[in-house]
Amino acid sequence: MAQEHRISRLGGWEGYEVAEERIERRGERSWCVIRLQPRRGIERCCSGCGQPVRAVHDSERRRIRDLPLFEHAVELVVPRLRVACPDCGPKLERLPWLDPYARVTRRLGESGGAVVPDRLGVAFARFFGLDWKTVKDLDCAYLQRTLGPVDLERAWRSSAWMNSRCTRVTATPR
Repeated sequence: MAQEHRISRLGGWEGYEVAEERIERRGERSWCVIRLQPRRGIERCCSGCGQPVRAVHDSERRRIRDLPLFEHAVELVVPRLRVACPDCGPKLERLPWLDPYARVTRRLGESGGAVVPDRLGVAFARFFGLDWKTVKDLDCAYLQRTLGPVDLERAWRSSAWMNSRCTRVTATPR
């Protein structure tokens, strides 16, 4: 049996293992590029219904950002699998460490969500080399996961009540 790569154990990329890693320079930044490959012989989980599925429909290579490794920014090259679910049809594989269509891992997103309320979002964006809009999206996703969905119906009713009160006040003759 081949020895498991040490970075695979540290990375926590469930269902995947490190195929290759390399250090490269991009401008003034040093990057650790880690190419992951799906582990063989395990069942994948359908993102639609949560059912375990063995059959893979296809895969697409994605570049995903993760937390830095010492002084190196980390980029994962991940083959995102679409499983052939008998109930839902082709669906992305559900991964506990990566949201569907995300370009950053959950742990990077959660570390951003933890600092944005402290008004460190701009510093976080600069430190990790992310766009400010990406940090805002990460913060929004973090808040939804920790606080639950926003009750917009209640906010709408309150706003409608305030609008009706303001209309009455401004429409009153002098």
